[in-house]
Amino acid sequence: MYVFEEINGYLKLNEALAQTDIHDKVSVEIERIYVRRKFQGQGFGMYLMENVIQIALQRKSVIFG
Repeated sequence: MYVFEEINGYLKLNEALAQTDIHDKVSVEIERIYVRRKFQGQGFGMYLMENVIQIALQRKSVIFG
């Protein structure tokens, strides 16, 4: 994710066999989520998580909280 052409964070998703525990087609796993220190506390982590939830819902994935 970029702010004014500067990367402020990223999130890595695993699917199917790349997942650590559950290896199925309908699950997604968040392996990493990073937000650079100077961008923390500004809602970027929440933005990343909300986008993952939307991806999961589009794929009809199972969401665990």
